[in-house]
Amino acid sequence: MTAIRARRGSPVRSAEPDALVEYEAAWYRHGGGADLDIWDRFGLSPREYFAHVLGALDTHGGHLQPATVAGIRSVARRRLWLAS
Repeated sequence: MTAIRARRGSPVRSAEPDALVEYEAAWYRHGGGADLDIWDRFGLSPREYFAHVLGALDTHGGHLQPATVAGIRSVARRRLWLAS
């Protein structure tokens, strides 16, 4: 399921694991999605989002190449570290 883009200030609170993994698969090469875009799409802070992404990879990342999963994990861990 793909999350629907909401207007700024009115986030969609749809943090479906498939949507999180697909979004991050598209953005991990660029350091992950922008904080504001993450909020607009999922209604999550960057810290919440990247924590959810790490959890979702185990159950919803099986269709991705191992190198993609490793890249997403690396970006998510770095962004969580930066947010702490």
